[in-house]
Amino acid sequence: MELLTGKSEKQLVHLKPADVYSPEAAAKVIETDEKVFRHNVSLTYEQWLDYPDGRKACFEIRKVPYYDRVGKRHGLMGFGRDITERKRYQDALERASRDKTTFISTISHELRTPLNGIVGLSRILLDTELTAEQEKYLKTIHVSAVTLGNIFNDIIDMDKMERRKVQLDNQPVDFTSFLADLENLSALQAQQKGLRFNLEPTLPLPHQVITDGTRLRQILWNLISNAVKFTQQGQVTVRVPLR
Repeated sequence: MELLTGKSEKQLVHLKPADVYSPEAAAKVIETDEKVFRHNVSLTYEQWLDYPDGRKACFEIRKVPYYDRVGKRHGLMGFGRDITERKRYQDALERASRDKTTFISTISHELRTPLNGIVGLSRILLDTELTAEQEKYLKTIHVSAVTLGNIFNDIIDMDKMERRKVQLDNQPVDFTSFLADLENLSALQAQQKGLRFNLEPTLPLPHQVITDGTRLRQILWNLISNAVKFTQQGQVTVRVPLR
């Protein structure tokens, strides 16, 4: 206490918190003392205090009721430890996390619109008359754009998971169209590697399902992409059973 207050133990006797600490710190001392006395419980909290030389330090303080041998309460005892470095490290991590989230959100917002345009227009162009070479190039553009969009979604979800803010958006999904889109895109990717892609649904399948369509598509696309990546020849097959 002498290092923190600049006063000896004898000088501290009979002094009030306002005689030792700043008004804000003194108010916190009084508030926590009253909580310990009122509820008769121990209390742990953090508080920034000033050294006599002007340095600021964060302390983890614990206060407990003090009793004599017969159980009569005489006051309270307080213990403190300097956690300034730990606190600054935690604050730095929180700032870095906020900056990362802001960066990811900005990049996602700025790139998603043009990327969606590339995906949509390339899909439309694939239904027009093209030479074999043009079709090859356009398929590469389309699959690459979809893959890049999925990478963005993965990064955003990883950031949300770190902040424990992942929420599923379960909505009615046209399952027939969902599977058709997945089959078309996966077939394009497989063709680029000289592979075949087969989607084998077990009929009849429901026309509509309740799910988070975006994340389900994201998961399946990642699985299929890995299957194509590590398959050297032949085909990749996805079976869709009704259970």
